[in-house]
Amino acid sequence: GFSLTLGGGFERHKLGGIDLEDISTMNMSIFRQNAKVRYGVTYKQAKIENITEQYFYLAGGLQSLRLQLDTKNRRHRFGLFYQNDVNDREDLEIGTVFHSYSPTRHIVAGYYGYEINKLYFNFLANYNRSFYRGVDVDSLFQINEQREEHQLGLSVNIDFNFNKNWKIFAQFADTKNDSTLSPFNYSRDGLSAGLSWRFL
Repeated sequence: GFSLTLGGGFERHKLGGIDLEDISTMNMSIFRQNAKVRYGVTYKQAKIENITEQYFYLAGGLQSLRLQLDTKNRRHRFGLFYQNDVNDREDLEIGTVFHSYSPTRHIVAGYYGYEINKLYFNFLANYNRSFYRGVDVDSLFQINEQREEHQLGLSVNIDFNFNKNWKIFAQFADTKNDSTLSPFNYSRDGLSAGLSWRFL
């Protein structure tokens, strides 16, 4: 059958103990599901405001549309999605300097999960392509080019469930970002682990 989900939220981000930004969101999802396959679409809209003076250029909005397909059986799970993000920020413009913080982003991702006894393994791969609005101009860094980025990400998650409430988890993630503007090139690895308790 079909399912419709409406939601929303509010977040306040801090940086160094100082309020950085307020983000209010609303979203809507429509999915159809049978015994093994679920597919649908999700739309999300976010408003970013009350930015500290130092980061005024981050104020604005975000619209996101996701198409998603999931399938599973008793032990295996597989999913694909495509997501399109459109950012409309204030952007940084001071005199002759302009830096865009308003990318249109295309995201393609897939995951595979496998469950055995109380262990659950999840593998995720994603590719992001971002086009930034306008041409970045900065004589200090000798920039006069439109920013475009290609990002690859891989992650592995492992969960061990003691019972229906308690579990331990670990995650390793690797990200590589290639940009037409060299200051935005980076590689990042992350490892995290923890213990969680579900109270509902």
